[in-house]
Amino acid sequence: MISKALYLIGLFLIGCSASSLLSWLGTLHPNMVRVVGAAYGLLIAAWCVCWLCDDAIAPYFKARNLNFYACLISFGVAVLIGGVTTWLTS
Repeated sequence: MISKALYLIGLFLIGCSASSLLSWLGTLHPNMVRVVGAAYGLLIAAWCVCWLCDDAIAPYFKARNLNFYACLISFGVAVLIGGVTTWLTS
């Protein structure tokens, strides 16, 4: 149980780092803002599709609905935290 929690915490931190890196790349050059905006748009679209098709997708990943919802919520929070952190430090 503890190893699964550590694994999920590690995935959350990777998500925060990836979102922070993506936001940082957007601040490097004015034209990169469009590319980063498109990448965030694709991430949000995939996230919304996962919320809409949760009953069909969760068995594919062999996850219970509660765990699937927890992963979706943590993914959204990780993207938000990573992007906001880079925005605040820039």
